[in-house]
Amino acid sequence: MALSEYEKKVLEQMEADFRRSDPQFVAGMSDSAVEPRPVSRERLRLSPRRFILGLCVVIVGSLLLLTAVSLGYSYTSIALAVCGFVVMVSGLLWMFRTDSSQSASAGAVSRKGMWSRFMYRQQQYWDERQQR
Repeated sequence: MALSEYEKKVLEQMEADFRRSDPQFVAGMSDSAVEPRPVSRERLRLSPRRFILGLCVVIVGSLLLLTAVSLGYSYTSIALAVCGFVVMVSGLLWMFRTDSSQSASAGAVSRKGMWSRFMYRQQQYWDERQQR
């Protein structure tokens, strides 16, 4: 369904007002007409070796925590419980850590890149709609 003449006129007025109110944002949006790269799913994969080692560290940390609870209330048990918790958290971080090469590519997908992909898809949808 095409826009009426009145709707087109109102849309053009809104666009002109927006361009006057925020020219920096409009300039950034005009750079987003470049076709985006496909997102790689490789960075979402977990290494089985790292996962198993991290799981072992989490188990050791939970054993330390359980040992601290069984000792009762003393400074030793509190220190052991804190150490157990730190070991568990470090094991979890180790399990889900990515390689430096993968994290660099993951950081390359910025907010502007996501916005440009969104705008490119919207432009494609609009073009397809106009061709009908």
